[in-house]
Amino acid sequence: MRCDICQGKAIPKLRSVWLSKLLQKGIKIRIFNDCVKSILLYGCETWFVTKDIQHKMQTFVNRCLRYILRIWWPNIISNKDLWKVTRQEDINVEIRKRNFRWLCHTLRKEDGEIPKSVLLWNLQGNRKRGRPRNSCRRSVNKEVGRSWNELTFLAADRRKWKGLTDNLCSSKGTMDYIIIIKAIPKQALTAPVGSMKLRLPHFKVIST
Repeated sequence: MRCDICQGKAIPKLRSVWLSKLLQKGIKIRIFNDCVKSILLYGCETWFVTKDIQHKMQTFVNRCLRYILRIWWPNIISNKDLWKVTRQEDINVEIRKRNFRWLCHTLRKEDGEIPKSVLLWNLQGNRKRGRPRNSCRRSVNKEVGRSWNELTFLAADRRKWKGLTDNLCSSKGTMDYIIIIKAIPKQALTAPVGSMKLRLPHFKVIST
């Protein structure tokens, strides 16, 4: 729905801006972030994002960026290169960052305020038929792996919360994992399990 609104109203009204040869690409990207992406992600701090929603939003953003840069067939560019040129992030990472930022701001509020009371309110019982099984509160618990008392304690210190957010929303751990796996000798990977002296308790084997 939000993608349809942006594609039907925001993008056509700014068509002269996207196709202008007088404006630099950096200015066009700033206009896109302020006038289109802000509408697309309005209120995303409280969303429960499914894979289908994430795919539709990311596809819409990629299509808009290629249109702004005038990259049409047969000229092609990968999504990662497109994000690097336009200084964009994965839409899922951006939504998660906004979600954790709003969560920290809400948990720092005083007890009794409506946003904090609604966030910490745990409704008992089962959901009605047809309702999604997961909610924003359950998704946060599953992703962070901490209780709400621990999250409230971390939210009081912005540095600790920023460190938690950076660890959850960055891909540094994945890159370190790849580097370490490449550094393992082939003899260790092909040796029998009983003869292996190398142990990696913090990693799991992924077949590619």
